This record gives sequence, C-alpha cells and structure tokens, in this order.
Amino acid sequence: NAKNAPISDVLLGTSDVYAVFTCENQKKTSSIMHRNCNPEWLDAKFEYYKILRTSTLVVELFDNQTVTWDRQIGRVEISIDDVSKAAGGDVTKSYEMATPDGYNLPSPADKTRVTLRLQFVPFKNFVGRERERAERKRKKKRDKE
Repeated sequence: NAKNAPISDVLLGTSDVYAVFTCENQKKTSSIMHRNCNPEWLDAKFEYYKILRTSTLVVELFDNQTVTWDRQIGRVEISIDDVSKAAGGDVTKSYEMATPDGYNLPSPADKTRVTLRLQFVPFKNFVGRERERAERKRKKKRDKE
C-alpha cells in the first residue's frame, strides 16, 4: 500500500495511483487505484527470477493521466541484500518515498510512504540444476531417436 501519495488532480484533491516495480530490468506494474491517495493493492504479487543480492528494487508511484503523460509522484530504492538478510528472507516494512517538487500532500506533516512485504528465496545451486535439466533433455532426445 501507499500512504499520503501526492495530489496530482488539484480540483478533486486526489490522484489515480499505480506502482511500478523494477529489478534487474524486469518491470512489473500494479493496477490503477482511481481517486485515491492511500491506495492498497491486495491482489498485487510479483516475482523476479535470477536477480543478485546486490540488486536494487526500485518502487515508483505514478499518477495515471488520460490526456498527458503519466507523472511520477514518488520513488524509493530498496536493497535486495537487506531483504535477504532479514529473518527467513521475509520482511514487511514501510519505506519513505522521495516526492518530486511541486506536489501537495494530503497530509503535509506526513511523508509519502509505501509499505511492502518482500521475500527473498535463494535458488541454491541454480547453475547445477540448469545443467541437470539440460542433460535430462539431451538424454530424452537420444532415447527418442
């Protein structure tokens, strides 16, 4: 979820918020929460494969625009290494987002925050498993011939 997302539509005092998650050039996008500065994406679940512990997950909030380009209204970078070091590689945490200048916040005393549940599940011996899988394919092909 996100709390206190900046107001993009001044007349309505709200925004049409969606989130973009990027890690290792893999981009995932949530649904749009219309007229909501405190959106919750209960159905959003994204998986990233073959990422390194040294990677960074970039979370960006955007305001959906029908006439012009969508506007970025928040951004935070999260270290995958920090997530991997959490107990069981599972962390639920609230992160403060950087907000571009020129936007009003619904609650000026509060910062824009995004709360995420992140899990890091290592693929042990991934290279070895890939070799085994390739060898099984080759054997299956030879058996068919």
